[in-house]
Amino acid sequence: MSDILKEAVTLHDAGRLREAETLYRKILRITPRQPAHAIVWYNLGTLLASQERSREAETALRAAIDLQPALVEAHNNLGILLQKQERLAEAESSSRQALRLRPGMRDALVNLGVVLRKQKRYQEAEAVYREILQQDPGHVDAIANLGVLLHAMQRYPEAETAYREALRRNPNHVDALFNLGIQLWEEKRFTEAEAAYRAVLRLQPDHANARWNLSFLCLTVGNFQEGWPLFEARTDPRLQEQNSPVIQAPFPVWRGEAVAGKSFLIVTEQGFGDQIQFCRFADTLKAMGASRITLVAPPPLTALLATLQGVDTVRIPEPQAGFPWHDYWIHPLSIPWRLGITPETIPATLPYLSAPPERLAAWRDRLAALPGTRVGLVWKGSPGHRNDANRSLPGLATLAPLWQVAQTTFVSLQKGAGEEEARQPPPGQPLWHLGEGLTDFADTAAVLTLLDLVITIDSAVAHLAGALGKPCWVLLPWHGTDWRWMPDRQDSPWYPGVMRLFRQGRDEDWSGVVARVAAELVLFQPPRPQ
Repeated sequence: MSDILKEAVTLHDAGRLREAETLYRKILRITPRQPAHAIVWYNLGTLLASQERSREAETALRAAIDLQPALVEAHNNLGILLQKQERLAEAESSSRQALRLRPGMRDALVNLGVVLRKQKRYQEAEAVYREILQQDPGHVDAIANLGVLLHAMQRYPEAETAYREALRRNPNHVDALFNLGIQLWEEKRFTEAEAAYRAVLRLQPDHANARWNLSFLCLTVGNFQEGWPLFEARTDPRLQEQNSPVIQAPFPVWRGEAVAGKSFLIVTEQGFGDQIQFCRFADTLKAMGASRITLVAPPPLTALLATLQGVDTVRIPEPQAGFPWHDYWIHPLSIPWRLGITPETIPATLPYLSAPPERLAAWRDRLAALPGTRVGLVWKGSPGHRNDANRSLPGLATLAPLWQVAQTTFVSLQKGAGEEEARQPPPGQPLWHLGEGLTDFADTAAVLTLLDLVITIDSAVAHLAGALGKPCWVLLPWHGTDWRWMPDRQDSPWYPGVMRLFRQGRDEDWSGVVARVAAELVLFQPPRPQ
């Protein structure tokens, strides 16, 4: 076995992975099962992991551990593999087992730090990274990962220092460059962020996350011509956040061919807010002569999107049932690219959605008794959103200054996060909570139609209010402001005439923003909705 194994390792080291895999499997096939096979299974698992064949790699690494439970490298690599699959409890167990077998093992400590950070056990993660750096102050991966952790803890200057120290030691450290780009973009240092992302792409041209983030930057500053094509990176299966799967349909994706007389299937992607914002392009295609348009949307959106002009059918995703025949299919967020949309040519006729009449009738009686100016509130978003720590308010109490505005009734539109607070608001903050009664976005649209104003964080409700043509004030964080709000503007070209943007200043907490909103609310004079 030794000669074949040596040859396999030589091929493996030379990057001739297919040949190396063939020899590893030959050894396992032609020789009886024995403890010496552990290293073969380990090498095979490492090879498979490098090819992102995760399931096979896990099987191989576990076989190595089964044959040789003290093989520390197998426990370590299994921990790394599981961490990348977000199987965090298992990953932690594997990394800690590696550390029991070899205390202070650097790779295992680095992976454990990542696992603890992903579990938001920030203090423990920092202690792990500090332990590594105490032993080895020049450990570049630990420095770079400490930067990610400090960023998550909102210790931004320290995070930037860590990234730059990692890059001083290794100018080609891709992860440090990429994460520095994220921080610079979030802090609106766009030129520096662009340089960081482009440096990543010079080193790794197929880095999907760098291409996607560069698209955000381009779209943020209004460079739609470059931004939309880069934004297609969201369909890359290597992307960390995969919310735009490429469907398998018996007809082609639309690449900008002539629209007149053609039928289109617009498939679901991204979050609720994205779909509400971009569904408008169905009407654009219909106005260009499309013969039939089917819109695929998740159940919470179907009744609402059925009110969109230009759409013939709205259906829920049914992957097992396949898709009815159309000439083309397209993601909604890809349509602007194919149409060459610029900030000046955004189709922004409002409203383009409406509340179904039966929902409006059902809610009108329930809200009829609300006195004064009716204001809907959203202060919390989904905790899973990647910028939720910045975009969501600490709590309902942050909005306390609004309650000083006379002759105003506040209505909670919270669903999920924030609902418990809405049911039991702080003393002195009377609030109508409608959460349990809002079964889908059609209900929310009906309520918004009957309100005078919506005050919200960056959320799907903001896009819904804009699509309905309802006055909407959006509270935006300094760090990580979403690309679609662009820099510095107090309005939005996506929702002209109805949307106002209230932005945090650098190093400003939410109190200053809310104070400005309260001052404007005193002056707000709405027409009574019908």
